[in-house]
Amino acid sequence: MEHTSQKHKTSRLLFFDNVRSSVVLLVVLFHAAISYGNVVPWWYVVDSRRSQLFDVFTAILAVFMMPVLFFVAGYFALPSLQDKGPAAFLKSKIRRLGIPWLFGVFFLVPIMPYVRHYTRSADNGEVALSYWRFWVTSMSSSGWFRYAPLNLLEDRFYPGYFWFISLLLCFFVVLCLLYEAKKKWLGGSVHFSQAEAASSRSILVRLLLFGFISSVGFLAVGWLSSFESWVIIANVLMFQPANLVLYVCYFSFGVYAFSRRWFANGHGLGRLTTWGPICLLLSIGYLIVVKKALAGPTKELAIAFGFSHSFLCLSLLVVLISSAVRYWNRPSAIGQRLALNSYNIYLVHLPIVVAFQLFLAGWQGPALVKFTIVAVASVLSSYGISQYVIEKSRLLTVIGLAVLFALMSILIHPR
Repeated sequence: MEHTSQKHKTSRLLFFDNVRSSVVLLVVLFHAAISYGNVVPWWYVVDSRRSQLFDVFTAILAVFMMPVLFFVAGYFALPSLQDKGPAAFLKSKIRRLGIPWLFGVFFLVPIMPYVRHYTRSADNGEVALSYWRFWVTSMSSSGWFRYAPLNLLEDRFYPGYFWFISLLLCFFVVLCLLYEAKKKWLGGSVHFSQAEAASSRSILVRLLLFGFISSVGFLAVGWLSSFESWVIIANVLMFQPANLVLYVCYFSFGVYAFSRRWFANGHGLGRLTTWGPICLLLSIGYLIVVKKALAGPTKELAIAFGFSHSFLCLSLLVVLISSAVRYWNRPSAIGQRLALNSYNIYLVHLPIVVAFQLFLAGWQGPALVKFTIVAVASVLSSYGISQYVIEKSRLLTVIGLAVLFALMSILIHPR
């Protein structure tokens, strides 16, 4: 989710900005939809009006959104590292990722668990804490350097949706270490982008090999730890172990794609007429497997889930990238604005989504209408805050966070 290096960015790669922006908007829609589905009981606002349509919608989105973002980040990490050198590269990443992470986990992330605590305390026969007391209690566990399974229903400190930011920063650190190690072992400078642009046939072979490797890794780790479990390390890194395999694979695949000059010839990853039907068939098969697994998991279904999930993720990446190369590879005012604001939209969107979900929770309107209102309002609000507050003044952003925190601490009391 970083801005592209100007030295390596050409008009033929504008599609990457559009891919990144589109996926960030899908993340907003994904979080807007969870409240109206049936499969995430720990969500901050569980609406009484729900539909299986949103279970299908979120199930498909969850397969590919974050792996695609890691792939794009990996693709542009290498040229940025080559341009700046390891020290300047890491400094820029810490400034852009680490500082927002600190502000986010302390002042934005606690809002969502508090909404759940406040709205469900009566159902549990408890008295809701004030926001200040809840925040202090949560922060008291922020110094716990633990490695443990994470219970998302616990009101303890955790990075929340900022898990992506800290994990991406960790990937950049590891990339720098490997880059320096390779330079030391090989001697002299390291250049990765001298290979000729790959042919469609060679890309297909590598895609299939990558799909098999990522499937085996995803299945093996998911088998040992369960596919849905979360782990937290030192209250900084938070991830699902099975998905971590995919994130490592897709980030590395992005680095590899840049090193082999994929997309340099203006071509995508494959033919849409081939991968489109494959993607559709895999989506149907994946949904059937998920439905059967929810009814009664078996070893056979676990294997089918692992391979269908991984290859569906790969096929969606191919379709998305190839569509973007063909149809979204030109400059536009809207595309440029979304590219500029997509990272900030990710940073601020979730408290906004949950606020709109909570606001509409008492209205007995159709789930689809409520979702549409939440999604549109959240996208527009997140974009507006990014464009007219964050991009205008970082100081104003910090002041805004402080005012929000103060108002919540003063005005929200036990009930």
